[in-house]
Amino acid sequence: MKSYYHEITPHPRLAKFIECFWYSHVSDDLAQQSGSKRILPDGCADIIFKFQNEPACDPLNATNLQDVHFVGEMTRAILVENTSREVFLGIRFHPGYVHPFVRAPLHEFTDKTIELDTIEKPLSDQLKERVQEETSIQSRHQLIEHTLFDFIADSFEPEPCIEYAIQAILRSKGQVSIQALCQKMGYSSRYLQKKFKEVVGIGPKMLCRVVRFRNAYRCLKSSDCKQYAKTALDFGYFDQAHFNHDFKEFVGIPPSVQF
Repeated sequence: MKSYYHEITPHPRLAKFIECFWYSHVSDDLAQQSGSKRILPDGCADIIFKFQNEPACDPLNATNLQDVHFVGEMTRAILVENTSREVFLGIRFHPGYVHPFVRAPLHEFTDKTIELDTIEKPLSDQLKERVQEETSIQSRHQLIEHTLFDFIADSFEPEPCIEYAIQAILRSKGQVSIQALCQKMGYSSRYLQKKFKEVVGIGPKMLCRVVRFRNAYRCLKSSDCKQYAKTALDFGYFDQAHFNHDFKEFVGIPPSVQF
């Protein structure tokens, strides 16, 4: 196996907040062949644990924790170096639902990666302590879940207008009018923009663009025949040029090069 990526469904109590736990590493030969991989915007924020694996050891049992980072909302791709001895365990949060755990205004971390203990030291300290109690991924992710339980209240609910708007954006795959949403909810677009920046990290229109792009990208990736014009229309772009513009903004290269 040259590379490994696996997602784990969160505990039902955390499903409102967390899209998935994920785990990844690359083999020695892949790291040598390909210097970097492109990480794309997906509308989510992550907490990522990085482990350093020992030579000839099973990456699934990497024990040397290097650091824990918070990755804010992304509006453009980033390049990450492929290193064979680095093993990653991540928590991917639904848009707007990392706020119970990272309470600072999330727009401060948009397109940034920052050490978790600089913004949420109590959470960071507990997570670091717990993940080093076990070596298997399954055990680690369960310990992380139990730690996160302590940082949420069962009664937690995001502001209703924010939750409603986020769910409308996700259900429509980014193809909803923010102006129409504001009128329906009785809030100004300025107010919604302000609240989104605080609890999501980006404005509602940008979240629409990212969610629409994410769905269009997945469709193209899973298709043997890359029909860019059809994909553009299927996902609500004006035309292929509009789709190409967003694709290049988020990925850094046009779709014809990516695929």
